[in-house]
Amino acid sequence: MPTRATITGLVSVFAAAQVFGCSTEQESPVAGPGLEALQAVVTGAAAANLGAASHFTLDGPTGETRPTLTAQQASKIAELTAIQFGPMIGRQLEAQHGGPIDFNDLHACEASLFATSSFEPAGLDGDLPEGPVYYYGSFWITSICNGAGQRQVSVAVAANAITTEIVNGQLRPLPNSLKMVGIPASWSAAVPVSAEGAAVLAAAKTGKKIATVPRLIAPNPVEKFPQAAIWVFDLDSPVDGHGGKSNRPANLSHIFVGSDDIPTDSELRGPVRLRLESPGGRRQLPFWWPKVTGRNALEVKTIGAIDIEELVVNGGGH
Repeated sequence: MPTRATITGLVSVFAAAQVFGCSTEQESPVAGPGLEALQAVVTGAAAANLGAASHFTLDGPTGETRPTLTAQQASKIAELTAIQFGPMIGRQLEAQHGGPIDFNDLHACEASLFATSSFEPAGLDGDLPEGPVYYYGSFWITSICNGAGQRQVSVAVAANAITTEIVNGQLRPLPNSLKMVGIPASWSAAVPVSAEGAAVLAAAKTGKKIATVPRLIAPNPVEKFPQAAIWVFDLDSPVDGHGGKSNRPANLSHIFVGSDDIPTDSELRGPVRLRLESPGGRRQLPFWWPKVTGRNALEVKTIGAIDIEELVVNGGGH
């Protein structure tokens, strides 16, 4: 069972009584590649979404069966989290970031990214208490910058944590609702790569165009922090490849892009690559609240980003 000692950067906010609304649309916070580079690699819905902008307009919460925080509410919680709780794990955050962090000069500097849970919302509904819903559910992920606008910390806020108490600018603790890591210089957003960067990378590796708007999928929280979320989208035609580990053949247009190498510790510099999803299905998740729930495991259906491996494009790169 993970503890505060084994899960780096776990911080919390306390549940209170105020119920918030929801948001369904967000702008990708980092333009990344220029407009010309993006226009050259998109088609269909992705091209229409991009328009004359140099960034995608991304979906917010969709398909959630419980109320969710808005991007603005999550951003404020993330900002206060970094200021209030950041100093408590300052050495870890600075080691991950690769330099000093002034916790007295931090602010949310980019729009929050919505990372959809890898598990079907219906499986996290019913009589489940808040703890496992927050832990296995979706997250808002926000970049926290210093006064010079440089990214310092990434804070993931449980999207379904719709109740919070802010007293005199301070938050109260709530288990498993927040995850915080220092942002390495190699990252281009609150996650290792922006939606735009993922699109350009996929096009370069596959020789195909991106046909759908990227969506961010959270990883299995037992294995990785929400910041290890990966982008998923469709190419305009299938690409031939094989699994880098299993060597199983693949001819697919539905691909993932991201780093699968961010575990729940301080190693955050894994490479960003194309990813191949293994066959989906149901997953038994460990339950650490048996006295509350009366069960030791939860069986839910996965929707992606759980069992993935590197995709090697035949005749191309990774």
